[in-house]
Amino acid sequence: MFRTGLVALILAGGMAAGSRADTTAFRHPAFGERAAEREAMVREQLGEIRDERVLAAMRRVPRHAFVPETLQPLAYGDHPLPIGHDQTISQPLVVAHMTEVLDVQPGQRALELGTGSGYQAAVLAELGAEVYTVEIVPELAERAAATLKELCYDRVHVRAGDGYFGWPEHAPFDRIIVTFGAEEVPPPLIAQLATGGLLVMPVGSTGMQWLTVLRKDEAGNITRERTWPVRFVPMTGEHAQNPGAQEDVLSPKGEIMLPQPALTGNLTLEQVLAERRSVREFTRDSLTLSELAQLLWAAQGITSDEGFRTAPSAGATYPLEVYAVVKRVAGLAPGIYHYVTGPAPHEHHLQLESARDPSPALSLAAGQSCVAECAAAIAIAAVESRTAARYGSRATRYVHMEAGHAAQNVLLQAQAIGLGAVPVGAFDDQDLKDLLQTPGDALYLIPVGRPQR
Repeated sequence: MFRTGLVALILAGGMAAGSRADTTAFRHPAFGERAAEREAMVREQLGEIRDERVLAAMRRVPRHAFVPETLQPLAYGDHPLPIGHDQTISQPLVVAHMTEVLDVQPGQRALELGTGSGYQAAVLAELGAEVYTVEIVPELAERAAATLKELCYDRVHVRAGDGYFGWPEHAPFDRIIVTFGAEEVPPPLIAQLATGGLLVMPVGSTGMQWLTVLRKDEAGNITRERTWPVRFVPMTGEHAQNPGAQEDVLSPKGEIMLPQPALTGNLTLEQVLAERRSVREFTRDSLTLSELAQLLWAAQGITSDEGFRTAPSAGATYPLEVYAVVKRVAGLAPGIYHYVTGPAPHEHHLQLESARDPSPALSLAAGQSCVAECAAAIAIAAVESRTAARYGSRATRYVHMEAGHAAQNVLLQAQAIGLGAVPVGAFDDQDLKDLLQTPGDALYLIPVGRPQR
């Protein structure tokens, strides 16, 4: 039986706006906006997709209408985007691939678990499916329902609840698509899959998931196959592997708010340096947002009257700039983020600088295996000219010393919370400066990950 504690039936009803037979019917302005960007998205990113119906749906659905307004300029890029509550809208290619594998036919009944922004549901509706979609975060369910209703996707029905249990009142479903990861397919979903039906879901640990396709034959037997390696946000709710509160990480300005720091650890620098070579090899597991926040706060932990941040070990204020180069951090799209603090005590957040996958440029800037394998890297830059305004000819010395202090603090904090980190950058490295697009003069690059045991 479906759990009713969070349940709120939001909307129901007709054909998608982009597929109405009556061309005089109302059409939301969003469908006419950014058409060239959608066409470029299909042409440049979806070359592996062969189903023309899926490509046509991706051209029609206004993806920008499903992301926060501040992120709409990034809506058609080749990357996922945060939508709040530690959730994301998937990369366009992943949406298209999952839709193609799902093989939805007009008139079929489709169940989606993990509504998120509502974008995937809109794509399914464009293919003629009657879509039932469940979202565990009530605020996201309400927002997605409002967006879908405004765009006249009347054949999409949104419900707030735990997707683990499916939507038994409307079972069986011809197609089931799951947009969160888990180690196994929840049994209630297999039970709600119709004979001859098909289910698509990311299966595996948070570090490595495979897009898995289940088919149920007429005798009720299940076969499965894997297609692509993917990384989706993990399942939440009482059946989550690591249950815990999910925070809204997107601020009203589009900044990604970070958890409050709680620095810990009593390792000495000598102990860390003695083990340094053991952390040059990382697993492929992701970091959590809290772990990244700890490392960033450790890099800069004091606020000056001028608003600059400085490492806790320094005796004065030498302005630093800190960046997070994100490859695999749960809840964050790959890219380069500028770390910003204040104005309130212990308040800190990230500002997205580049939404492109940083892996190729990062490997070019520092071609070591630990850089290629890391889940993220912290880059520390110090603007020497800014420091010179206060310290004159001593600025270079102070800048280099301060960057070193910050790198040591990151190293210590990483070891204290069970992560691996090693500074590999060099001062005034032009490749690193080009990667970050920073005015900083002194740079450290610190790859971070889960150490091989």
